[in-house]
Amino acid sequence: MRSLILFLHIAAGSSALFTGCTAMIAPKGKKVHITAGRIYFWSMSAVALTAMMLSVVRPKPFLLLISLFSFFLTWSGYKAIRWKNKPLAGLALIFNRILTPIFLLAGCIMIALALLGWSGFSVSDSLDQLNTLLFSFGIIFSGLAAAEWKQMIRPGFNSRYWWIYRHISGMAGAYIATFTAFLVVNNEFLPELVAWFGPTVIGSPLIFLWVRKYRKKFNRKQISAK
Repeated sequence: MRSLILFLHIAAGSSALFTGCTAMIAPKGKKVHITAGRIYFWSMSAVALTAMMLSVVRPKPFLLLISLFSFFLTWSGYKAIRWKNKPLAGLALIFNRILTPIFLLAGCIMIALALLGWSGFSVSDSLDQLNTLLFSFGIIFSGLAAAEWKQMIRPGFNSRYWWIYRHISGMAGAYIATFTAFLVVNNEFLPELVAWFGPTVIGSPLIFLWVRKYRKKFNRKQISAK
């Protein structure tokens, strides 16, 4: 059973790597971008689901927490582009209300595990070696989840084009997490922390520049429309 789940996890991760890259390089708004983006979302959903199943078969809290972090970013980016300025409704609304507190709790747990590791207690040796990673990702995770919670309780946006910025940040951030997992699993020459932090250190500034590019583009549109 575990072998089958692991196979599905790897297959979903491979699909996410390919379709995520395709969606990023394809012309935005075109059929290829939309189709690849949808497959990427469902692939990342499968990655998170199989990771949860694997963590039950053979307890690996770190795998579960990182998978939840990746899916949180994917869900955040997907729902932003899917609903844009319309409020969530039906199953999507229920799903969001259930997931948001779970995401916030998971981020806090990552921080707590790191603090416990630094204090001398660790759930496992692998976690003990990655306290810095847990703490850093936990801060990001809990901060973003708290922002989602606030948005859920008090809807409202400070920009007409907030959804495109959230979409880019969420989907690209999730891709960084997916690529990080792939790099760590197949790493044979990089120092462990470099493999874990490298994609984030390189990818985060690129996401910032990407979002800034669209902000400037939309600001020019608003100015010219006046």
